[in-house]
Amino acid sequence: MTVKDVTDSEMDFVNCSFITTEDYIAAKEGNSAPQKGDVLFSKDGTVGKVHVVTTNRPFAVLSSLAILRPKKEYS
Repeated sequence: MTVKDVTDSEMDFVNCSFITTEDYIAAKEGNSAPQKGDVLFSKDGTVGKVHVVTTNRPFAVLSSLAILRPKKEYS
């Protein structure tokens, strides 16, 4: 998932690039796999796009998106 695949209201899982299961596992171990409730913030390209993850669907993001994970006591 990159900045182009994210809007304030949705994520484009149809036209985004896909990776192998092995690459997803590596991304998850490297903290590049968002979880439900995380906030995605674009930091490259179009800076300032914000999206709250509302799905449990597994996916990974590239470095153009920062993953902000609120502490459990705040969510």
